[in-house]
Amino acid sequence: MDRTSVPESGAKLRLVEAAEELFAERGFESVSVRDITKHAGMNIASINYHFGSRDGLVAGVMTRYITPINDERLARIEALERRWSGKSVPLEEILDAFVRPLATQVRKSELSERLFLKLVGRMFGEQASAMPPVVEEQFKQVVVRFVKALSKALPELAVDEILWRMHFVVGAMVHAMAQDE
Repeated sequence: MDRTSVPESGAKLRLVEAAEELFAERGFESVSVRDITKHAGMNIASINYHFGSRDGLVAGVMTRYITPINDERLARIEALERRWSGKSVPLEEILDAFVRPLATQVRKSELSERLFLKLVGRMFGEQASAMPPVVEEQFKQVVVRFVKALSKALPELAVDEILWRMHFVVGAMVHAMAQDE
């Protein structure tokens, strides 16, 4: 098991759950290793033991939520491309394939909806420039697939324009998610 994977139980999971809750409530930069281990009821060395570093823990938290969202996005766009067999997929269906996986993960999450949305919003808002390499690679795969589908659906738009519009959609989602109730 690599250091970013999270088991279904045990000390490593307790650390991740404590970090998720604190990151959602206070932000990534405002939470110390000591805060996390205290909240998890564990000693301060446990983060280094299980994750190698605080950054390893952040990667574990992020992959726990981002990986299923991106996997579902890729599965949905692949299914649409198969269904439309080489033809242009309708724009509404492409957007649904991009946005709906987030809602799916909200329902599946063990966090409350409010905490889940705040956590994911903070991941994109605060951590966007410091995404762990594994998460960054997943996003690259998603962007490539969706830009390809959107370019086919909107042939009059340049790729740069499609990328800006995707950033706008993501920005709007992040803004909505990161807000308090």
